[in-house]
Amino acid sequence: MKPKLLFHVQHFQGLGHAVRAFALAEALEARFEVTIASGGRLPAGLARPAGVHVVDLPPVGFDANRALVSEVAGRSVLEVLEERTNLLLSLYDALRPDVIVVELFPFGRKKLLPELAPLLDRAREDERRPRVASSVRDILVTGRHDQQNHDDRAAGWLDRWFDLVLFHADPEFVSLENSWSPSVPVSVPVVPTGFVARRSAGVGAIGSDVAAGTVVVSAGGGWVGSALMTAALDAAPRIAEAHGLETTLITGPLVDDATFDELRRRASGDGTTRCVRSVPDLAAVLADAAASVSQCGYNTTLDLVRARVPAVVVPYGDDERENEQPRRAARLADLGVAVHLPAEQASGPRLAEAVAAALDAPPARVGWSLEGAQRSAALLADALTGVATP
Repeated sequence: MKPKLLFHVQHFQGLGHAVRAFALAEALEARFEVTIASGGRLPAGLARPAGVHVVDLPPVGFDANRALVSEVAGRSVLEVLEERTNLLLSLYDALRPDVIVVELFPFGRKKLLPELAPLLDRAREDERRPRVASSVRDILVTGRHDQQNHDDRAAGWLDRWFDLVLFHADPEFVSLENSWSPSVPVSVPVVPTGFVARRSAGVGAIGSDVAAGTVVVSAGGGWVGSALMTAALDAAPRIAEAHGLETTLITGPLVDDATFDELRRRASGDGTTRCVRSVPDLAAVLADAAASVSQCGYNTTLDLVRARVPAVVVPYGDDERENEQPRRAARLADLGVAVHLPAEQASGPRLAEAVAAALDAPPARVGWSLEGAQRSAALLADALTGVATP
């Protein structure tokens, strides 16, 4: 019988955290009986990993001021958090997991401490104490007004509750120390796993509404992609005139119907642009594209790296609350993997110029490990037996 693993995942804006968690869960399922406690709304089209049990917690989100709010009609956020806490404790008691994985916390998700602390305390006090791991992406938000306190607090929570940090990046790209610098000693090991890449069927292996040889403009889930799509519509005729290439907009599944319909209407009128809501496999589409224009989220970055497509990245965010993507984009530009165009500069003419620059300079080849999901599964399996994975 497989050991049991409970995986806590929360996404707010976009789908990056959920997509990465699902890719990780697919690899974990080979070694564990996996249950995901999912705390955000998932679009109907997002495929859930086969063989994995997904428990949907009552959803919470952020308001415009990034305060935690209930997404359950007629219920306060305090009521929803209390219900989530009780559900997590009941789930723990029913499963008696051998391993708990918590996505991002304690490096983020501080607002979920009211539900995570009781769960992690229950695990720490259990005589069958499970192994507890943090699953964390390549680049964390930095620049908070209380950044040192934030980093030190995360270090304290690591030592209190966790046995292992799974750092989902390749050391040649970035290290956790670039985003997290506690002033206090930490005893919990941080292990780079390589990047967690979602599976791709490969060019021609799947159906798609995107023709080969176009400039593909994508915005992840689409939650904050409207400005990029508007700039791309302006750039498309310029790209067609200069390079003879059509442009395809992939808006993302989270774009509301009114915005999607307007983008599609505008795209159909200029003869150089098409508009689709989503594709089943972006990596396969990019591998057959002339160029990529995208934001710079974790999953999209790995898709364009695997495709080795000429790429322009227009990262979302530019302040202390959302500086992850600009930092990733700057690093990709330094390595010659993509052209970095800051969002505030992404007008139609500037975007067309950036696409021309990307087409003129083939992307650098990198040798990053993309087997982070499989290595994470091996590390967690070994943690149960006390065997060190090389």
